[in-house]
Amino acid sequence: MAGAYVMMALVEEDWLKQLYGAPYRDYCRQTARFLDIQGLIALAERRKPLRETS
Repeated sequence: MAGAYVMMALVEEDWLKQLYGAPYRDYCRQTARFLDIQGLIALAERRKPLRETS
């Protein structure tokens, strides 16, 4: 099922590139395709509790 989703997304991306051209390609360069790993890591870093040193 996951493979079908990936294939569908790739086909849709090609269609969107043809439809919108350069603006969509720019958007793709700036946006994670499925999961924003760097954004999740940054979020986790912000939520780490401060450690107290005694």
